[in-house]
Amino acid sequence: MLAVSLAGFFLVDFLPIRADSVGESPFYHQTLHHGKLISLLFTVLSLSSLLTGLFIARCKNWARVLGRAIALVYLTYIWHQALFIAGGTGVDIARGLLGSIPLLLLIGYLGRKEVKNHFGF
Repeated sequence: MLAVSLAGFFLVDFLPIRADSVGESPFYHQTLHHGKLISLLFTVLSLSSLLTGLFIARCKNWARVLGRAIALVYLTYIWHQALFIAGGTGVDIARGLLGSIPLLLLIGYLGRKEVKNHFGF
C-alpha cells in the first residue's frame, strides 16, 4: 500500500486530462483534482498501519488505539467512496458492506476488555 500511495503521488501528474472522461466519471474527476492529497493521505495511513502492526506485536497500548483509529478512517473512506464517489448503487453498497466487515471486527476486537487487559491498559 505504501508503494502504491507513493507512486500515485508522483504519477497523478501524468494522467491525461480529457473533458469527456472528467464529465462522465466522478472517480476520474476526483483523482485529477485531489490525487496528490489522496496519495499523501494514504501514504500517511500506510506508514501508520505499518508502525501499528509492528508495535501491536510488542503489545503497546498506543498501537492498539491507533489501530482502531486507522480502521475508523478506512471505514469512513470506504463509505464515502461507495455513497458519494461511486454513486451509491447496489453493487457499491455491497462492496461497502463487505469492506466494512473486517474493519468493524478489528475495531470491536481491539476494544474488548480482555484485549485491553493484555495490553496493560
